[in-house]
Amino acid sequence: MYLKLPGVRVHVSFLFTAFLALILRTGGGRDVAVVFASALAHETAHLVCLLACGCRDLTLTLLPGGARIGGAGFGALPYKRAILCVLAGPAVNLALAGALFLCRGVWDAALPRRAAEVNLALGLGNLLPLSFLDGGRALLAALDAKRNAPVSAEAVGAADIVVLILLSCGTAVLTVLGADTSFLMLFTAYCVASRLLRT
Repeated sequence: MYLKLPGVRVHVSFLFTAFLALILRTGGGRDVAVVFASALAHETAHLVCLLACGCRDLTLTLLPGGARIGGAGFGALPYKRAILCVLAGPAVNLALAGALFLCRGVWDAALPRRAAEVNLALGLGNLLPLSFLDGGRALLAALDAKRNAPVSAEAVGAADIVVLILLSCGTAVLTVLGADTSFLMLFTAYCVASRLLRT
């Protein structure tokens, strides 16, 4: 299914729709709404920044594990603008987390706290230096510009493996210490699966 917005074509994949319907059937409607709104704010920040930098005919594809953005001029941005566009998503999530934390006493305490947690996790998680996350994309853009040549796929793959090992070890340690790591375990599994699908 496609939705046409000014300067952006949104493609809602069948898998995304099926995944969303499955989660809603399990009764987690409130959490799904919070996650969806946080992810929408994240992707909207990317799109607004890209449109402001002159990119046109952008495509946003919604997938079960996230979203993918493409379009004319996307790969030709100067590296500073590319980094700005990449980091816009996590920056908006971190700003929302801070604002929601400050407003937690104004409305029902559970909702802003949960929304703040989700935005904080989404913002910080996307800043990890993994090639398929915003932090990794920003780091690669900076390294490519500094070296005046792209980083080799082998080096990128090796760096991803090191970060994934550290993330997995950190999750295991926190679990042993008794922390609630349910979201972190899901995020770690998502990162490992994303890396495996790219090999």
